[in-house]
Amino acid sequence: MLTKEQIVRAAVEVLDAQGVNGLNLRRLGAHLGTAASAMYYHVRSKDKLVALAADHVFGEIPMPEAAGGGRRPRRWRGERMRWLSGTTGWSRR
Repeated sequence: MLTKEQIVRAAVEVLDAQGVNGLNLRRLGAHLGTAASAMYYHVRSKDKLVALAADHVFGEIPMPEAAGGGRRPRRWRGERMRWLSGTTGWSRR
């Protein structure tokens, strides 16, 4: 059975190879060896899929230890955004 995680990982692969304009549910289905309609159970639109893919990549960035008060530094958020835009050209849509 196809999972949302499998779909998102495959979307990241397609986005890395072909960019936002190269991603559609039909192409993603072919990449996964299934029908495009199988994606709609987990993902309702291309925009939602791109957002999930960005969240997935964003989540791969290592998190620093919390400062004394338990709050992450604001600078860290900016560094994560710069990392994301520098590693995935498709995230700059």
